[in-house]
Amino acid sequence: MQLLKTVFLYLAGQAGLTYAAHLIFKRLPAALTENAVMGWLDDQIAAEFGLSSPDGSTVISWAVPIILAAGTLWLFHRYTTGPLKRALAEQASGDRFSAIGIVHGPSARTWIRRVEPYHVIILGLVIAAIGVGWQLYRGQQPGLQTVSSGQKVTVDTSVVRAPAPEVVAQIKAPLQAKIDSLEHQLAQRQNPAPTARPPAPKKIIYDAAEMPERRKQLRELTQYFVVTIEQIRDEATNLNTEKLIALQDQPPKDYVAALETFKGHFETAFTGLSTIVRKYGFADIQEMDWGHPDMTTPTDDFIALFAVYEDRPVTNIRTIFRQVSRRNFSEAIELFNQWIKVKQAMIAAKGVEYQNAEIRQ
Repeated sequence: MQLLKTVFLYLAGQAGLTYAAHLIFKRLPAALTENAVMGWLDDQIAAEFGLSSPDGSTVISWAVPIILAAGTLWLFHRYTTGPLKRALAEQASGDRFSAIGIVHGPSARTWIRRVEPYHVIILGLVIAAIGVGWQLYRGQQPGLQTVSSGQKVTVDTSVVRAPAPEVVAQIKAPLQAKIDSLEHQLAQRQNPAPTARPPAPKKIIYDAAEMPERRKQLRELTQYFVVTIEQIRDEATNLNTEKLIALQDQPPKDYVAALETFKGHFETAFTGLSTIVRKYGFADIQEMDWGHPDMTTPTDDFIALFAVYEDRPVTNIRTIFRQVSRRNFSEAIELFNQWIKVKQAMIAAKGVEYQNAEIRQ
């Protein structure tokens, strides 16, 4: 067993040393030599054609003819070997190898029978040579010289002409306007113009003897809106929602009577509001805008809608909801609600004015 282990280790060592020697004395020198030769060839080609450190445009201009030549070879190969593949599938023998082999049957491309592979190779090389020649010709033209690193370039300034004055003026005008605008903005930031103060509000003077009654009138107006005006709004909202839905399969007689009652309540409420406004005779209270939205006309139109039913029940309440008069009644209620909020804010603002006013004894 020890002998076998020794022999195995000896053979493994010999194999490892042999592979290492192969890498060091054969593979590595061959790779280094190949790399050196390829680098030397690259340098020679670059020096010959002036392609040292080429930029993107140079690489693209040289790549175009080479790509065209390769594309030509590939297209011709695809075009000519199709019949060959089909012919070889049918017949495995031929007189000689050509670009297309043996093609049976009539064909309009009989000239291809004379084409050999080396003809196609020569055509591709000719296209590449024409492209290389064109690049060399361009390199000899003035203004198209390829300059390698380390070369000095002398520019003939005599051929550089100054632009026409009108061209200079067209370019300079918008730039100068932009500069002037920026300078003006900078000056405004550094020296801001003094902002005019708003005029002081006119000071209102009230007599001390009037203030108790003024405050009392505002309290009455506030209470009247909460107790009476808002109640009228709630009555209208209820008629437009819950009571209208409950009208299903019921005759509209009682509902119409409720609308008539609401209309009377509305007119009475605003008569009472007008009384409170004129009660104490203060001009500033009376001159406030107390105009209110019209609820009488939309209510009358809505009542007229139910005249067709007489004593018959409303079998389809959705028909009522879709009517224009009902929609107008809803919009009038919404306007009325907004009007209440505005007037309550107006009364509150008047109270603040009384608190901040100057009192004359």
